[in-house]
Amino acid sequence: MSKQYDYDISKVIVVVGTHSISGFVDAEMFTVTLDAPENTTTVDIHGNSTITKSNNLNATCTLFLTQSSPSNSVLSNFMNAKRQNPNLGMFPVSISDGNSDTLLTSLSAWVQKAPDITYGNTPSNREWEIRLTNVAKYIGGAKTV
Repeated sequence: MSKQYDYDISKVIVVVGTHSISGFVDAEMFTVTLDAPENTTTVDIHGNSTITKSNNLNATCTLFLTQSSPSNSVLSNFMNAKRQNPNLGMFPVSISDGNSDTLLTSLSAWVQKAPDITYGNTPSNREWEIRLTNVAKYIGGAKTV
């Protein structure tokens, strides 16, 4: 018997601090790029392998927002607070997918790069780079309906 899986993008939630990010562009909400692979392998001249666990759990999350997204102001406030005082402007990040068990969290994150600022006849997109440290992640499969 076949199974049905549904996907609803509105069930994917990104929370920065206490603010639920809104105003994502239509095509892509975000990407999370890990700094390092989970493990690396070294092979000696005899073909013996040594697997080394990476302790680098950091990542970069790029948020793709519309120019009119109210979340731009929230991220700007975090960015400016960090610029004024390096101890400020830090926030937790949580990314959850209600379609699955996927969950990524970082208790300490900050704005790494503000978006390029472009204006034209139509609104432009804003790409915010958020630096995530010590990312805890679970990448789950779809839930059955």
